[in-house]
Amino acid sequence: MWPGPALAEVMDKEIAPWTLTRLTTTLLASLLCVLLMGWSRRGRGVLSGVAVVAAIVLAVTWATTAVFDDFFSPDVGPAMRVELGRGSGSYGALLVLDSVAPLLAALTAARLRPQSAPRDSVD
Repeated sequence: MWPGPALAEVMDKEIAPWTLTRLTTTLLASLLCVLLMGWSRRGRGVLSGVAVVAAIVLAVTWATTAVFDDFFSPDVGPAMRVELGRGSGSYGALLVLDSVAPLLAALTAARLRPQSAPRDSVD
């Protein structure tokens, strides 16, 4: 029997950060945060504030997924890191990157300013 996946008792139940499902959901959450931040810049009043709050809540909620992932838990985490071996650092870094991507997207969208159209001078 091949010693790699056959001995994995914990990691075989985890969704890796590079799977299509996880990448797609992370990209959709990031896109939604960017759209909400862009919408908040165009609007005025209460709806603008609601869009900012919704983007921040989505981004922070998404970011907490890394904190509550089994990889970082004190009971299952050590077993997962042993099963991963030398790749455990990369796996943990990808989990953190996956978790903070919507937050980074929202912050980047908040910093971007819309380009104003050049004015034609009439002399």
